[in-house]
Amino acid sequence: MDRRVAFRFVSQERPELRRQKPFKRTRLPADPPGMTRLFPILPILALLACGGSEPTLEDARLLGTWRSDKAATLGEVDAIGGFTPKARRALEATLGRRTLTYTESRLTSRLQGGGDLTESGPYRIVAIRGNELVLETWDHALGATGRRSVFVDGDRLWIWLAGGKWREFYRRVPTVAAGPPSSSP
Repeated sequence: MDRRVAFRFVSQERPELRRQKPFKRTRLPADPPGMTRLFPILPILALLACGGSEPTLEDARLLGTWRSDKAATLGEVDAIGGFTPKARRALEATLGRRTLTYTESRLTSRLQGGGDLTESGPYRIVAIRGNELVLETWDHALGATGRRSVFVDGDRLWIWLAGGKWREFYRRVPTVAAGPPSSSP
């Protein structure tokens, strides 16, 4: 709507608005004692009351080390199809070599063999829906924070790849229970 038309419409509806004088500057009353000292800490109090932007959730199902499950992932890839033999061979060469280690606040990804590659960074769980955990992590390839859904079902974990076309499966690496310290004779 044109500004002149809007003004004309308002002034026709309420002619008293045309005759109003501009705003007059007035001095505000003095602040009550102590308010000037309280004002600088109000933002800090507001942050403490809010407690941050999103709460970090916890879920012990994710904790531990997970190894890429080559057989399960290739079974998924073969069932879906659409991979050229060359692409399937390239994928097959990387499967089974990656481990993911989740601690309470850190994710470490290791790709072993042929020049080991290790990436590590903080993560946090921002949503839990059944067996789906939505993680906010640092994406090293993009150089930005992103969200990813991870699905945990017992000792099995999977992540949707290629825009949700197929899944990469992982199996939990069993933890070796530490026995009693050996005594040397």
